[in-house]
Amino acid sequence: MQENTPLLTRQLVLIGGGHAHVAVLKSFGMDPLPGLRIVLISEHWDTPYSGMLPGLIAGHYTHEEAYVDLNRLAHFARADFYRDRVTGLDLAKKEVLFADRPPVSFDYLSINTGSTPATEAMPGVLEHALRVKPIDQFLKNWADIVSRVSERTGPQRFVTVGGGAAGVELTLSAQYRLNKIAAETNGPVPEFEIVTATPTLLPTHNRTVQRTFHELCEQRNIRIRCGEKITNIEAGIAKTESGEPIGFDTLFWTTHASAPAWLQDSGLQLSAAGFIQVNRQLASVSHDFVFAAGDVADLVESPRPKSGVFAVRQGAPLARNLRLVALGFEPKKCRLQKSFLSLISTGDKQAVASKSRWSAKGRWVWNWKQRIDQKWMRQYRNLPDMKTAPADMDFTARAKSNFKIEDRESKEAAGKMRCGGCGAKVSALILHEVIKRLDPGTHPTLQVGLNAPDDDAVTMPPPGKLLVQSVDFFRSFINDPFLFGRIATNHALNDLFAMGASPASALVTATIPFNGSAIIASQLGQLLGGVAFQLRLHQTALAGGHTAESKELGVGLTVNGFAEPRRLFKKTGLKPGNRLILTKPLGTGILFAADMKNKLGAADLQTAIDSMLLSNHAAVEALQRYGVTTCTDVTGFGLIGHLREMFGGDPITIHLDSDKLPILPGARALAEAGIVSSMNASNSLSRSLLNWSNADEPTANILFDPQTAGGLLAAVPAEHAETLLAELIELGFSRAVIIGDVIEGPSSKPIRITG
Repeated sequence: MQENTPLLTRQLVLIGGGHAHVAVLKSFGMDPLPGLRIVLISEHWDTPYSGMLPGLIAGHYTHEEAYVDLNRLAHFARADFYRDRVTGLDLAKKEVLFADRPPVSFDYLSINTGSTPATEAMPGVLEHALRVKPIDQFLKNWADIVSRVSERTGPQRFVTVGGGAAGVELTLSAQYRLNKIAAETNGPVPEFEIVTATPTLLPTHNRTVQRTFHELCEQRNIRIRCGEKITNIEAGIAKTESGEPIGFDTLFWTTHASAPAWLQDSGLQLSAAGFIQVNRQLASVSHDFVFAAGDVADLVESPRPKSGVFAVRQGAPLARNLRLVALGFEPKKCRLQKSFLSLISTGDKQAVASKSRWSAKGRWVWNWKQRIDQKWMRQYRNLPDMKTAPADMDFTARAKSNFKIEDRESKEAAGKMRCGGCGAKVSALILHEVIKRLDPGTHPTLQVGLNAPDDDAVTMPPPGKLLVQSVDFFRSFINDPFLFGRIATNHALNDLFAMGASPASALVTATIPFNGSAIIASQLGQLLGGVAFQLRLHQTALAGGHTAESKELGVGLTVNGFAEPRRLFKKTGLKPGNRLILTKPLGTGILFAADMKNKLGAADLQTAIDSMLLSNHAAVEALQRYGVTTCTDVTGFGLIGHLREMFGGDPITIHLDSDKLPILPGARALAEAGIVSSMNASNSLSRSLLNWSNADEPTANILFDPQTAGGLLAAVPAEHAETLLAELIELGFSRAVIIGDVIEGPSSKPIRITG
């Protein structure tokens, strides 16, 4: 078979989802570079736009309006997205390091993680202050404050440490929001105070702007303490250099920025403050294959303050230079503005403009700021369906036509037929290197496995126990091989749990797309690393397996477990009087059908992944203790299809309450919009079994929706159902629910649905 798609032979890794990197992703999405694989690494599925955060705190914007969805942007850029926390770099090996997943290799690296407030030298900050970064954690705490103040049980005295733009905007926005709540609930008016070591608010701005905000704080009864340095923070008390304690219910910490701690041991040349030193090309001054932008970077030749404005402005030149170095050219110097416009919100849909010696204020400035902010957000919310380059990237087309990348693997692969049979196996050198870095885990029953490789795995079954085996295989549905490996492992293990067995070992079959050897090694390492990680969580060994080249990334597991004969679950055997419990919610098929269309929101994606990573292992012993003998897992055939398999020889009818079905967030709305899995049509053939007078199509689509790593569906004796449900919820199955009952009597439509 002839393969015309260019091989991926080089890898660009982006650490962080900051403002510059969203521009990079969009640039490569609009004008892909053949042969270049992009991997985005971020701790979050979405990223806030700094310009809209004050409006979000004040209640003028929703989360969706103020955040860029990184997952959608990565899809658009055809990039893999690893949601994880970086712990370090190995620059000699060109690898990004993590706590749990295997290292990620790179040819080129870019870092745009932003910064965090400096706290290391201040006793008590971590324990008693609410830091503005990481912003996601701050916003969760802020939502709790808003809720408590709404209920008139929350904190009423707020102190902000830091008199820069961040501290002033936060204070004014928080006061606006909480004063509005106090007026609506007839609650007490909150008190606010700003404490800063600088002699004035906004010390980097002109005197008119400083005077404007001092007067504004006075008008709004916000106390200001300038030239006052905090020396220690205790519960409810901030101690100052002057000796006067400052009491608070909540203390906001917004002082100067610091760099991520993992940079200290990275080997990159850093500034005295710990930031990556870069030149005018945004390349590290010590390692020319590493780039950095935004707050995490310090420009050596032309220092700039830490501001979101510069991260936004650096996006286009960073994208250009990453493209140039990937093509083999020298990067170009960035044009850096000497001054910049600041639009500082005052909380009440007004703002102050500041640039050099000029300033202005009023509602028109807020409207101006809003137009700028919303225009920036539209670039990344309304993604074009196109592959053509924007006008400012014309040089890329010229570069591609004038420059031929000297890549031996690409040349050798060009025009070759890909072999089948054993010729399709992944190279032994790649495989051995990947396995060498794996921790395959162990199990007492495994006699021969990856720890002592041989042609076969050998197990010694425990006396008196049954060997239970199952196999699963599917292609990847998510752009992170490590996460895909974890989910696929949970999915395969569900078959053992559905029979009441405990897992012992697994064999893995992996298919890896045709690419350069380094890319194959990277993808295979991540995939097997995810499988091994999830198996270890279950004290289960990865015993061996097989790899092959393919068009798509895929993984299958043959799982082996053991069960006591008297505690074995059967799929059939429903009896009148049984109640049906489902341990996990439905909707993964619909959600990932939406993800394939780039229509799945970040929050709903995270909830779905959390559900798929929740193992059913803990539920098995609980089910066995309460007399469950009939059980299955809900997977590809959907709830109705698997329920159909549970019928035995007894004349019964199943009564389901559709109002009690646990459904993942977002799934119903997507089903109402007509988004369904490709397997929905074949699963819907079971519709003839349904006695459903008030049928609605969205609920039907959920009933027939194929599940990945779904829940267990168990028939429970009625007298134990509520007690078992309470125990399952305590074990972490918060969405477990009794969805119906088994009643006596035959029917031509044996599944009756109400609700």
